Amino acid sequence: MRLNLSFQIKLFICLVAFSSLLLTLIGAYTYYRLDAQLHRDLGARAQVQAREIALIPTLSAAVQRHDIIAIDTLMKKIRARSDASYIVIGDRQARHLYHSQYQDRLGTPMVGGDNKDVLAGKSIISIRKGGIGISLRSKAPIVDENNQVIGIVSVGYLKSHIDNVNARTLTQIVGAIALLLVALFIFLGYCQKT
Repeated sequence: MRLNLSFQIKLFICLVAFSSLLLTLIGAYTYYRLDAQLHRDLGARAQVQAREIALIPTLSAAVQRHDIIAIDTLMKKIRARSDASYIVIGDRQARHLYHSQYQDRLGTPMVGGDNKDVLAGKSIISIRKGGIGISLRSKAPIVDENNQVIGIVSVGYLKSHIDNVNARTLTQIVGAIALLLVALFIFLGYCQKT
């Protein structure tokens, strides 16, 4: 049984199919670009935070003394103002001195395998699976008054957080494009009647 559709219906179906394909392609491209930009922005933000925290003299002194209470007191104030998913402080042997999410990790090794360069005095940005999941993070060395590395600051954004930000932004963009397409179809329908 063959359907006998009018030209307008065929045109409408073609426009819907083309618009859907176009919307899918724009959505995929936008998601890719947003994800790359967000990774760059959050990586830079994490690096700035890690470097700034590492420069705090009272933190350096507390890390040198392994003063867990002083580190905890200072970091809770900083953590309250940070949008990062977590902040971790480690010692020269890459053992936790502070973890913003899990206090029971104190004294345990930092996870991820990206501490070598930091302990050599370099600041890094990496995407690794750590103790609480995959994250985009930056690490910076904490140095003493002789410029010797005595610890590590790690500031990170969980992948789930990044994915949520991407999804919200993409939903807004796709929604706006869909509304424009609906408005276009309404306009075409109006023009066709006149």
